[in-house]
This record gives sequence, structure tokens and C-alpha cells, in this order.
Amino acid sequence: MTDVASNVVEIRVYDSAGRLRNSSNLALFADPRENRLEQSDATVEFENLDPVRFRVRHVLAVSSRRLGTLQMTFTRRAALDRIAAFRGRFHLATAIAVFFALAFSLLLARTLARPIKELSRAMQHLSAPEYEVALKPHGNDEIGDLQQAFVAMLGRLRRTQAESREQQRALAQAERLATVGTLAAGLAHEINNPLAGARNCLARLQRQPERSDQVVRYAALMDSALERIEQIVRDLLDYTRRPETAQGTVDLAAVVAQTLELASLQADRRGVRCRFLQSSRPLRVRGSTQHLQQMAMNLLLNAIAASDRNDTIEISLTRRGPHAALTIRDHGRGIPAADRERIFDPFFTTKAAGEGTGLGLWIVREIVTRHDGTIDLSGLAPGTEFRVELPLLAEDAGPGVAGAVIAGGRSRRMGRNKGLLQVADATMLEHSYRLLRSRLPEVVVCGDAENAYSDLGLPVINDAVEGCGPLGGVLTALRWCPRDYCLLLPCDLPRMEGRVLDLLLDRCADQDAVIARSPGGLEPLVGLYHRRCRAPIEAAILRGDYALRRLLAHLNAEIVDVCAELPDLPPDLFANINTPGDLRNLPPTPAEPRKEQP
Repeated sequence: MTDVASNVVEIRVYDSAGRLRNSSNLALFADPRENRLEQSDATVEFENLDPVRFRVRHVLAVSSRRLGTLQMTFTRRAALDRIAAFRGRFHLATAIAVFFALAFSLLLARTLARPIKELSRAMQHLSAPEYEVALKPHGNDEIGDLQQAFVAMLGRLRRTQAESREQQRALAQAERLATVGTLAAGLAHEINNPLAGARNCLARLQRQPERSDQVVRYAALMDSALERIEQIVRDLLDYTRRPETAQGTVDLAAVVAQTLELASLQADRRGVRCRFLQSSRPLRVRGSTQHLQQMAMNLLLNAIAASDRNDTIEISLTRRGPHAALTIRDHGRGIPAADRERIFDPFFTTKAAGEGTGLGLWIVREIVTRHDGTIDLSGLAPGTEFRVELPLLAEDAGPGVAGAVIAGGRSRRMGRNKGLLQVADATMLEHSYRLLRSRLPEVVVCGDAENAYSDLGLPVINDAVEGCGPLGGVLTALRWCPRDYCLLLPCDLPRMEGRVLDLLLDRCADQDAVIARSPGGLEPLVGLYHRRCRAPIEAAILRGDYALRRLLAHLNAEIVDVCAELPDLPPDLFANINTPGDLRNLPPTPAEPRKEQP
């Protein structure tokens, strides 16, 4: 029986011979294993019986005489219970302390971090040129001071941005007025002609006022002359008026046509012709009519100034995927390579002193950027080409188009890897790829020797259709094509120009195919094919009928005579190159812009 106060479980007393003489447990006297104790030389012994109990033996002696041994058994239960209770209370207290510490930390963090997070969110959502944020400074501490400083900085930025916009508008208006000065001489000449005609009519009427038939005829002529003068003055006033800031739907063809009419007077004075190739479908963008007219006017006047007498300036407005592309190309002196990096900088000009403000192309780039467009400069030999691309309205954007270069690899259709022949700074295959990639977001190379093109780093798909002429390349491209249409271009036409591709893209409406025709006949690998052409092409190949003309008889196809549409194309545009010897007969390839779609 355990004594609660002392935690003693059992007491035994043994004599000097080790016999049990007394015990708190009388049952031990009957157990021979328990009533004897082995003698030990130790005075005190300690022994753990189990995790709860332990035993202590102590020798009883007087001087050196051993009288016996006292053995006591103790329990740790009460101590362990107290330790367990203390541990529970300690854990509870620790948990409560941690909880309150976390709660206090969270409250402190929220109190301190909330204004910082608000400031961070305001900075993330900050956008030019508005610089407007919903931020209310909190408190008068350091964080509140930081927020107030940020809000004050935004106010200064807004004022600076407003001043900058006003300065830009003033510079643009100054450039417009400078352009009016350039046009003034031509306008005066154009106004003088109908005025002289009207004066002649009045002189004839004064000599013979009695002839009523002559009065009617000359009155009509004078009215036509005065109407022409009124139109010229109205166009000039419209151009000089301060541009509106509101944006709306703009018909680019109408803007370019009106600009051409106004600039044609200057072109006539210099003996320069302007040829306008217009899209067959409407190309509408969202923007400012007057800003876009100013952009077109600046580019056109620069082209006129750079051209010599009897030169021709080519203006084209076509659709390139979801964009409208305005291209103005002259055959003048060109822009030196050293000046091309600075050509869009404000106040930089290549003209003689007093002939230019240096703001024209800078304003053009600002206008194009404001309309979410891009502008590219291409150096020709000779001449210069500027191409402006603006995003079309969704209803005018047309179907999706992807591109494929037909390389052929080792097949008999395309020769033995002739796409790897070097032309200028690139292989023929890379030249074709760049032409497509500058117009379309997705372009691949179709070839039956994929490893041969691995060093070029271009996406290649396997052209496994053999022995069926051009239809095999068309079928491979259509099997891959992720868009409605696939624009094809072979790798062996190093003189191919982007204008041909733009013409095909512009003609693409809802036809099954739009295919180029050259002086040598149909060019099936220079064309657009809808995905619905895949089934009839597969059926024709299964029948063994590889004749393209018979296939076209069952398709809604448009054949475009590119040389008739673009009469100034080089005569060797469709010259196929098969060997290095063929390349030696070609002049250098004109430079093409290498800007790729994002």
C-alpha cells in the first residue's frame, strides 16, 4: 500500500545474514525468493524497477559492525502526474501566448502593411498619361508621408504630361503650317488656272452679252472654275485646322485619296508621278482623321522631295492580316545607313538648311504610336520605303492566315536542299521565311529533310507527301495550318517581294484559293489556300490526278496576275534557283524589313 505523503510503496528490513526480519508486506514472509537478500559490499544501492517505481537499499551499521539492511521501494506516480499536469498547463499557456502573439503580429502587420500594399497596388495600376490613382494617405507617420509624396509626384507628372502634350500639339500644328507653306506655291498655281478661265469667260460675255446660249455655257464654266477654287481652299483649310482629339471610325482609303489630291499639286510642280494601289475592300481603323492625314501627308511630301523629275512614287494600301498596311515608296536618293537610327528623332533632318524642320517623321511616329500601330523603314537600291501598319476594326480584319515555306528537302519536287543556298546575308529558305514572318504570326517550313534545316533554328514540319507535284506541298501545309487560310511561298524564289504577298492577302475574302500567275503561268506554291481545300486535294492525290487546273475547276479560286497588278516588279521575280550557278546571274536582293509579329 502506497503512503501518499512519502510515496513509499514498501519497506523491508533484513538482518546481517540477509534474512527478512520485517516488512510492510507480510505476504513476503511466505515467499522464499523474497525473504532472502544477497549481500553486497555497497553501503547504498539504487535500482529502477520500472518507469514508475525505484528501490533503495541502505546498510544499517554501528561503527564497523553490520546490523542489517533497510530496503525501501518508492513510486514516482505523484511526481509524474504533477509533471504531466504542469506540462499540460505549460503547453496551454504557450499556445495562448503564441495565439496572442500571432494575433498581435497580424494586427500590427495589417496596420503597418495596409498603407504599403495600397501604395504598391496604386503603383502597379499606374498608367500614363493619366497618372490617376485612388490613393488616400493614412496618418502622419513615415508611411503616410511616403503616400503623400507619391500623390504629389503624380500631380507633378500629370502637369508635366499635360504640358508635354500641349507642346507636342503645338509642334504638330507648326509642322502642319510649315507643310501648308510647302503646298502654297502649287495651290496658288492651281487656283490661278480656274481664275484665268473664269476671267476669259467674263471677257467673252462682256463682248457679246446678247448671246443667251453663250451666257449659259460660260456661266456653267465659271461655276465649275469657282467650285474647283472653293474645293482647293476647303481642303487647305481642313488640313490646317487644329486636329480634333476625339477618335472615331476612319476610312484609310479616303484619307489617303484626299492627301494625294492635296499633295498632287506639289508633285506636279516637281514633275513626279504618284501611283496609288488601293485595297479592293474597305480598310477602317479607329483614330483621328486629321492626325492620320497629317501622317500620310508628311510621308508623301518627303517622298516627293526625295524624288527626281519623271520619278514615280508608289503608294499602296492593303490588308496584312488584322492590320492595314500603308506603304509609300520612292526611287530617290535614299537615306544613308548612318542616319536611319536617328531618322525619327525630333529636329533631325537630312534636308538642306531652311528646307525642313526635322519634326515631320517624329510627328509621324508619334501619330502611329498613338494609334497602336508600327512604322518601318526599308532601304532600297535606290530609294526609300516607309510602311505603316494600323490595327483594323474587327469587322474589317478578315480571316486568320498562317504561313508555310515549301522547302521540299531532298524531294524531286524542290531539288536537293536548295533552300540552303546563300543569297546575300541569308539562305533562300530564310529569305522566304522572313517575308512570311513579317506579315503573319505563325509560319513553318515544310520539308522532307528536317535535319538539314536544324541549324537555321526555324520551325520545321515533315513533308511526307512525295511524287505528286506541288499539290503535295499544299496538302502538307494545310494539314498543319491552325488558321482558316495558309499562305504558301516556295524557298527557291530569292527575288520575291513582299508586295506580291500583300496583294494576295488583300484579295483574300471568302475564296477557296487565291493563286498568283506569273508570265510563265500559274504559281501554285505562291498562293492562299483555305482549309476546306484539303479534302479535294487529298481526293485528287488518291486518284493520282495531280493536275492543278483540273482541281481549280472544282474550287472557288481567284487567279491574280501579279505582274499586271504590279507592273514595276523585276522581270526575274519568279526565276527558280536550283544551283549556285543560277545565283551568280541574279543582282543583289533588295532589303526587306525584318520586323516580326509579336
